[in-house]
Amino acid sequence: MVLSPSQFGIVRSVESTLAVVLVFASLGHPTLMIREIAASGGDEDRVCRFRTIAFSVGVVSFVAAGLAFAVLTILPLDSGDRVWLRGAAGLLILSPLVRTTANWFQGQQAFNRFAFWSSIIGGGVLVSTVTFVALLGLRGWLIGRYVGELLAVLVVIGALHQVVGAGGWRAFGSLPRLWREGAEIAAALGFRTLMDNLSLIMLGLYLGYAHSNVGVYGFATLLWMGALVPGGAMAATELPRLSGVTANREALSQGFRRAVRRWFLPVSGACVVLSLGIAWGIPALLPRFSAAVVPGLVLIVGIPFRTTAMISGSVLVVTRRNRLAAAMNLSLVLLSMPVLWAVVKHGDLALVALTVLTFEILGCGLFVSAAEVVIHWSPARTGS
Repeated sequence: MVLSPSQFGIVRSVESTLAVVLVFASLGHPTLMIREIAASGGDEDRVCRFRTIAFSVGVVSFVAAGLAFAVLTILPLDSGDRVWLRGAAGLLILSPLVRTTANWFQGQQAFNRFAFWSSIIGGGVLVSTVTFVALLGLRGWLIGRYVGELLAVLVVIGALHQVVGAGGWRAFGSLPRLWREGAEIAAALGFRTLMDNLSLIMLGLYLGYAHSNVGVYGFATLLWMGALVPGGAMAATELPRLSGVTANREALSQGFRRAVRRWFLPVSGACVVLSLGIAWGIPALLPRFSAAVVPGLVLIVGIPFRTTAMISGSVLVVTRRNRLAAAMNLSLVLLSMPVLWAVVKHGDLALVALTVLTFEILGCGLFVSAAEVVIHWSPARTGS
């Protein structure tokens, strides 16, 4: 690895902060694209919805990037940390656009095409980032991210050229509804993303982004986040399927349980086994990050709980209980913040990971219970 633990701490701290801000900057549009396209009434309506949402996410992402850049100039951050965060602010324009428009395939339940193009996009960003890091070190990381996202924009345009270039109109009158519902979705997903990254963000704020312990713990969280990718992909896959049965409580219940039983637990279990093998190989392959093994192993144990919570969250999205999801995620954040801050100040990375695992188990139980209650006791709400 070209980067040292302290350099990697900068990368992971900025990426974690960016991940949280990105969800809010997207204003729920990636999820809205799936739901709106799945609920469309024909080709013309489908194209109209796509163009409307694509236009909308372009507007909100430009505004969000400008606000983020302005806010970062006044926050009491270390000057070096502020430079990296401001440098990454432009990604708030590109990333929401790519991730929203690519979900056109998800909304049409064209899962194979979505998987193909998502792999191309993700692989391109990864190869670009790794290549520029190898060439330029830490500076190359940010350059690689921008190059990768720009290439992703071109890939999406190429994949959707028939839609992008098709005739049609934009339903500007629906923008207030999209922004209102998108804000609710963004709050639910944003607080969840904040919960996922809170321990690393707090560690970076307390020790400074360039501290070696931040890089070590950031590497441990990278193992965990990587193992969550299949679960996140499956949650996105189930979203349009569940959207089609919201009016049928029994079908919704069966779809929810089948997803957990057949996909989430088995696949997340396989991810746990694979991640454990990778974690045990770290001391031999990357001795500078050997201290990441123990916290990494603790975090990996929480993968089945996190993936089960993901599909439970999908149930709340398709039944439009976004405010409930946001309230639960915000409660988890507020409950965990003082505990995590005390643990972070203690300095034991394994204890930080154990605290995260505890709240993952709590969050899983909370979301599964909420999904069951919504399915069985609340009247289904439908409509576009």
